[in-house]
Amino acid sequence: MGTKWAPGDFDGNGRDDLAVMYGYDDGRADFRIFHARTDGGFDAFVTPWSRSAGNRVTANTGNLPAGDVNGDGRPDVTTSDHYATGETRVFTFQGNTAGTVDSPIPSWHARPGTW
Repeated sequence: MGTKWAPGDFDGNGRDDLAVMYGYDDGRADFRIFHARTDGGFDAFVTPWSRSAGNRVTANTGNLPAGDVNGDGRPDVTTSDHYATGETRVFTFQGNTAGTVDSPIPSWHARPGTW
């Protein structure tokens, strides 16, 4: 599959962390966050969300943008999925006070042939 990266200050310490959607060849996917350290490196990643093969929300997406989608002052991450049925869906991982993200919520849907 693929790996997509997005910077954002998820833990609110003024340094950009790295959010990663990591896709396995068998269809599983993990959402990982590497928190930035003061020495310029990163801590070991935490995995606030993962999915088994065959479920929606994959790492096979075009981009992984981070930004404050819901206006709460914390970065959120969006991802899109395109399906063989012709559907397109957008999912949002909302940033939380623990410095990671919550499970994705469906945030947009286009029916087959409309996008």
